[in-house]
Amino acid sequence: MRLLNQSGFLQADLARAIILTTALTGSIFLTSHLSYNTPAPKTFSFLETVSTTGSSIGVSDVTGSVDVTSWNQPRVLINGTIVVAGEGATPDYVRIQEQNTEGSISFRPIYDDKTTGRSYVVNVNLYLPSRATITRIGITAIGDGPVQLDSLNVSRAYVSSQSGGIKMILTPVAHGDYSIIAYNGGGIALKIPSSSSFRLDAASGSGYNGDVTVNGFAQCLVDTRANAYGPGTTGATISCGDQSAYVKVQTEWQRVPAGNITIDAV
Repeated sequence: MRLLNQSGFLQADLARAIILTTALTGSIFLTSHLSYNTPAPKTFSFLETVSTTGSSIGVSDVTGSVDVTSWNQPRVLINGTIVVAGEGATPDYVRIQEQNTEGSISFRPIYDDKTTGRSYVVNVNLYLPSRATITRIGITAIGDGPVQLDSLNVSRAYVSSQSGGIKMILTPVAHGDYSIIAYNGGGIALKIPSSSSFRLDAASGSGYNGDVTVNGFAQCLVDTRANAYGPGTTGATISCGDQSAYVKVQTEWQRVPAGNITIDAV
């Protein structure tokens, strides 16, 4: 009969210990993954007082949607949600920087967590007083969320979306200046009164791709530019009234072809 020596017993014990340790570690890992629950969206809200003229508003680095509209209240309201995904993600990793300095309001989320597999989406609603004239508004979206702006009393506006679409109703004021830009396949849908006085230049993909469609503006001068490398129109100029306001509309190619532009008279 063959007998196991002492080293044989030690090797058997070591093998069992390794198996037990591996099983325990796997159990703990599986339990921790199964027990993780995605946190509920976190809300935020800021209410600011502004004068009827001369105020400015800047909203930047928004990863989700931006919805700007007017309301029948004397103050500016900024509210929204922080939505997270990915194990270990929490809304607490997003800091909101908001301030009002003598009528100049700024809003910017700061994303402290850059861990792969985690995402942080900030959705913003901006309500502007309908009886106030805002000198300047700037909106910069850096995610896939859409940007939408209703007709506002704004003399200068800059609206940019990194990859989401932009929908905007614009009523230009005399000597106003407006710039609307979308990147990475995001399209632009703009509605503008043909009774306004403005010059509008639209270009999709710097004239190489994307389509520009103009509807209406029978009493204005409309000049379209054909695609340099294929069918379709990739640019247009619309001149209405005394052209006292200027509007620039542009979609740009970066990682994907430029999005389309549609301009409708209302």
